[in-house]
Amino acid sequence: MSNALPYNQPSYVQPLSQVPTMPRAMPHNPMRKWTQISKVTLIVACAFLLLFLIMVVSHHAANPVAILAAVFGGCGLLFGIIGLFSYGKQAATIDEMFKQAGNGDGMFTGGNLLAHWTYSPQEWSQFVQSETARNRSGNLAVLCILGLVFLFIIVRALLAARSGGGAIVLLISLVIFGGIMLFVWWFSNAEMRNLKARTTGEAYISPTGLLLNDRYYPWNAAGIRLKSVSYEQGNPNALLFKYQQWGAQNVGGTAIPTRYEKSVRVPVPMGREAEAQNLITRFPG
Repeated sequence: MSNALPYNQPSYVQPLSQVPTMPRAMPHNPMRKWTQISKVTLIVACAFLLLFLIMVVSHHAANPVAILAAVFGGCGLLFGIIGLFSYGKQAATIDEMFKQAGNGDGMFTGGNLLAHWTYSPQEWSQFVQSETARNRSGNLAVLCILGLVFLFIIVRALLAARSGGGAIVLLISLVIFGGIMLFVWWFSNAEMRNLKARTTGEAYISPTGLLLNDRYYPWNAAGIRLKSVSYEQGNPNALLFKYQQWGAQNVGGTAIPTRYEKSVRVPVPMGREAEAQNLITRFPG
């Protein structure tokens, strides 16, 4: 008697990592979000610089509010220009890769596909809990840095209050920096919100990129370079992809292009540990 399953046998009796998936829509291009942020930064910076010019022309002098507008506007303008060119080029490169592939699955087929993993709800829940605990210390560090910058701005604003107009400077500083803090906090937790919104997950790994659910991480786009891949033991085990990406860094009040090192973890399904360790040899570093 044949041991084959009946045609209408439910698919859940198969190992989850072997269940085929339906053709997917195009994955999310993360560089598009950064491009939009750069555009918004440019618009806000231009508004601050316009406010500075209006106040200087109308008062024939630069008061504390005008100086504050010039500082925020100048820094924002530099960050916005560098971000728009670097992230815009990366976004265009990724979009072209999507276009050539034809669909999301076309980017991870044949010899270009190294591994395709799916996760049970229990495995995904363990991964989310592990990432939440790991990011908690990072978020605390971000809050400490923002707190120090906030303290510096408050001290400068209080010193400016002695020369007149300090109350307005203090109020504007609090509003602007409060908005920046909220944005940084929201953005730093964006990836975790995306992970927690799902009850299971799926990963495609190739020599040219990684697709984790709907998030695509390219290794051959302009300004992005894969640095290393390592195996991390934990609960669950994971592959750690470290990559470098061009961005802007504030040095002495000037935004200069620089490479930022980032990382993304991919959980290893139960029973796929040997496959994961063999994958490391397929990548540089």
